[in-house]
Amino acid sequence: MERRAPEGIDMSPAKIKEIEDAIRKLNETYEEYSTSLKGSDHRNFLELKIQAEIVQFELCSQMREILENEPSTFARKVAIKGFIHTVYEYDKTLRGNLINRTTKLAYTRDMPELKKNLQAISRAWREALRSVNKFKDLRDKATGHYDSDISRQIDLIKSIDESCDFKVCENFLSFNMDYLCILRDIGRG
Repeated sequence: MERRAPEGIDMSPAKIKEIEDAIRKLNETYEEYSTSLKGSDHRNFLELKIQAEIVQFELCSQMREILENEPSTFARKVAIKGFIHTVYEYDKTLRGNLINRTTKLAYTRDMPELKKNLQAISRAWREALRSVNKFKDLRDKATGHYDSDISRQIDLIKSIDESCDFKVCENFLSFNMDYLCILRDIGRG
């Protein structure tokens, strides 16, 4: 049986290349990070970059796993739930810490225009990313935290709307790519 993405999900050759690039970029960033001096400004930058690269790699890997499952099966929904969990947790980390650290680093490197770029991508993606919050119940009961009410877990997993919820995650993946571009610009500074 031919594998296919949920309806409306882009799995063009360009998207496949994006998945493959995530592996290469993560390894390159790790190599640079592992040889950098602790406590340096550059190491601070690399910490932000490697965090974003780790998440990008995880999301791309999870996307590949989702596409390898049969269409419209419970197993595919379980795979999407892992994708949702990663997006939900990273969204909290970005909003709670990483965006502020990135802004401070841009100022430290005398690049205040990048704060405006960060605000612009946040505004551009705000509506699409607002949907991430709808996953709170799923995250609390059926992803990294498994509720004792197994029936509730199953109901939450069954409620995953493959194309809609996958699209939210795909939007987050695109937002993270924009964030990585800003980090790349900071790295050049």
